[in-house]
Amino acid sequence: MKITFGNRIKKFSYKNNRFLITIILAFVLGLLLLYSKINFNNKRLLVYSKNLDEICAVVDGDDLTLRNFAFYVAYEEAEVEEKAKVYDSKHPENYWKMHTNGQFIKYAARNAAIDMGVHDYYFYKKALKDKVKLTNEEKKILKNNQLDFWEDLKDRGADKLLGIKKQDIYDTMEKMAIAQKEQYICEQLDGMEEGDYDFNQDAYKELLEKKDYKIVKGVWTRIDFGNITFKH
Repeated sequence: MKITFGNRIKKFSYKNNRFLITIILAFVLGLLLLYSKINFNNKRLLVYSKNLDEICAVVDGDDLTLRNFAFYVAYEEAEVEEKAKVYDSKHPENYWKMHTNGQFIKYAARNAAIDMGVHDYYFYKKALKDKVKLTNEEKKILKNNQLDFWEDLKDRGADKLLGIKKQDIYDTMEKMAIAQKEQYICEQLDGMEEGDYDFNQDAYKELLEKKDYKIVKGVWTRIDFGNITFKH
């Protein structure tokens, strides 16, 4: 059979189109696989002790890592666990799974931990500008609190589960003490009641709206809150 020039063009065009379609499909498939991998990695839980230097929040341009929030994680988990044991001493994990006020307790506690950390860092930075320092008596109280908290962490092995050292906790607690003093001073100067600038109060939230901060949800929401310093 004789193939005309026109037929050869049609065959050539068909082969090129098929090749182009194959390339496009391969490209789309590659994008889907990449998206699936990224999505999977974003949903995979982080081991806290192995990701201490992951940035989980940015406040006034300063990067804060999981290490910076270790104290708040340990504190909030201990607070909730105490209530959980009252609710069900044999299976405290049941309390963590409860849903209240439109949110699971597990996630509400996780939000509280980072909100406290952001709050304290905000007032700590302000304290540095205002040159607020602790008195000798306040330092003595702080030292006792630091020791008590650290010994409690060690007694239940939470220090190893968090992967942090004593100095990590001591540094955070010192900044927190300075932040609390600055908060009290600001409340007095602004004519507020004591506690109006606590992390969960509207007056503080109005202050925070004027600040540049963000929570890195791709990190913070991947920590298994409730199972970091406790194992259920």
